[in-house]
Amino acid sequence: MAYGVALLTTGTSDAAGDIALDIFRHIQPTLDLILAREVARLYSGQWCTDGGDSEIVLGVDDGSLWISKLVLNGTDVLRLTQGVADALKNPVPITLWSTGRRHEFRSVGL
Repeated sequence: MAYGVALLTTGTSDAAGDIALDIFRHIQPTLDLILAREVARLYSGQWCTDGGDSEIVLGVDDGSLWISKLVLNGTDVLRLTQGVADALKNPVPITLWSTGRRHEFRSVGL
């Protein structure tokens, strides 16, 4: 989602930039909330293959999309990539960033 603010004025005014920034300050939090809700609606959840050997769990936290579980063909990818051998310790969730293309994300690990 992208948007812009156009401020039309007549004459000269030093306040135009400040007014535009004030508009962004008031609108942006609401748009962030709407976007987070839409991302959660579209992508949050748990998906498994029919055989159950692959699974992904996605969620939204603080406006960002996160992978909290990723198992591919029986291999726990988060555990493997983070070197978490202790069965009692959980791997750290990783975030997904939009590539700018619709429904396409890139994982961002530590």
